[in-house]
Amino acid sequence: ASRCLAVRALKGLEDVISLSVVSAVFKKTKPEDEKDTHKGWVFVDEKEEKGAIPDPLNQAKTVREIYENNNDTLGKYTVPILFDKKKNVIVNNESAEIIRMFNDEFNDFAKNPTLDLHPEGLWEEIEEVNSWVYPHINN
Repeated sequence: ASRCLAVRALKGLEDVISLSVVSAVFKKTKPEDEKDTHKGWVFVDEKEEKGAIPDPLNQAKTVREIYENNNDTLGKYTVPILFDKKKNVIVNNESAEIIRMFNDEFNDFAKNPTLDLHPEGLWEEIEEVNSWVYPHINN
């Protein structure tokens, strides 16, 4: 998720792409259900954890809740999530793809639209780095 935050800032998209920040500590995602042992990303108030930003759109208490509200109950409940506020759906949850979207698809809204962080001449090298970053660092 940190790579997405960096690209969001570099492109100047903070005013058009809002941000929620989960707790740094995994917690039970359905604490009321004793049989459900899943632990994952949860939203907490900044009073509880510095830097946390609750989900103002859905008032979700967990990332799992966002996925389940989008009928995704089979996969991992991961971050980052690029969420379409108008359609109320998850657009993407893969950081390399979100980075490319921020770089290419949001230029009409970016403060730095000419900044190209995914130049065509470097695609092969970028994909090579992503091939080991994703399985060994991101997951």
